[in-house]
Amino acid sequence: MERRMKKVLTSLTLTLAPSLYLWAGETASQVANLSTGGGLYDMGALLGAGVSVGLGCIGAGVALSSIGSSVVGAISEKPELMGRLLIILGLGEALAIYGLVMGILLWIKA
Repeated sequence: MERRMKKVLTSLTLTLAPSLYLWAGETASQVANLSTGGGLYDMGALLGAGVSVGLGCIGAGVALSSIGSSVVGAISEKPELMGRLLIILGLGEALAIYGLVMGILLWIKA
């Protein structure tokens, strides 16, 4: 359990660090807008975009790590279930796609 938590924290750090770096680069050019209040909205939208993409991908990775091994074992025993099991893998991957869509929507909004 401790090893798995360490992996999750490492992947969380590696995912959020680039998004925070991009957020800081975007907001450095918007510091002048802070007095009017428009910059805070943009900073929040960009931070939300980075977090939604990062956490969505981490969630998909955790889901696929547990589902993937089970799917491979089931396919090795009953190859005729391959189509159904690939759909289940796609459902786990949908978490990352939803996070990416939300990130793009927030990025466009900013």
